[in-house]
Amino acid sequence: MRFLWPGLMVLIMVGCADNAHRNPDVVQQVRQELAVEPPDFDAAVILAAALTDAAAAPADRQSTLLEAAINQAAQARRFKPHLEAPLPEGWPAPSLPGLVRLKTYPPMRAAWTDQGDGRNGQFMTLFRHIKDRQIAMTAPVVMAYPPAEAAPPGDALGEPVAMAFLYRQTTQDAAGPFGAVRVTDDPPLQVVSVARKGMYSSGNFQASVAQLRAWLQAHREWQPAGPPRVLAYNSPFMPFWMKYAEVQIPVRAAAKESPSAP
Repeated sequence: MRFLWPGLMVLIMVGCADNAHRNPDVVQQVRQELAVEPPDFDAAVILAAALTDAAAAPADRQSTLLEAAINQAAQARRFKPHLEAPLPEGWPAPSLPGLVRLKTYPPMRAAWTDQGDGRNGQFMTLFRHIKDRQIAMTAPVVMAYPPAEAAPPGDALGEPVAMAFLYRQTTQDAAGPFGAVRVTDDPPLQVVSVARKGMYSSGNFQASVAQLRAWLQAHREWQPAGPPRVLAYNSPFMPFWMKYAEVQIPVRAAAKESPSAP
């Protein structure tokens, strides 16, 4: 499968006898749903991948694969995280938890800090900055992690080395240094991403990073282009079972190998 989602894999394996062969009606339904979906929404990504995968799958699995994708796309349309602040303008919609997919983010104006005692200290440094500058809070908060050469040994994610608040608009206020905070105009970014719900802990985030690294191993047409980051959409006051985050690794297209000389 191109996109990893545990529930989808279960549904694929629980096929019925009357779905033993590809059903033209199911194919038509997927195509019709795909035609009306915005192309970068989760549902469109799920349905497009299912059509590609079904074309390459054995005949006795094609219908169950497509029907599972229809169900997953419906879940993606219904899913709404609990957001406590508006998204920056042009920000992609938060994704269905468990879905691994590529996402592209627009240029952003961001207030960054690497000062403060851990996450809470960095958060308060940034909160004082936007309060002093009279800038409204947005979601998510970005937590940046160290590059591989500076990360702890093994597969440990470590602690975030910097945090950013995102401005609602790229023209808001001004870029530049403001004491412990530097406001930057960050370029567009492409990532492989997986959303998750639950406690904001290093262990939970590390499990998602491992999932993304496994995806990259299976999709060699993409390669990492930077260290992991976490988009945290909820405040410390949100109950942990309602918290929502997206864990991401920046990516770029892998260079194509030159044909061997004769």
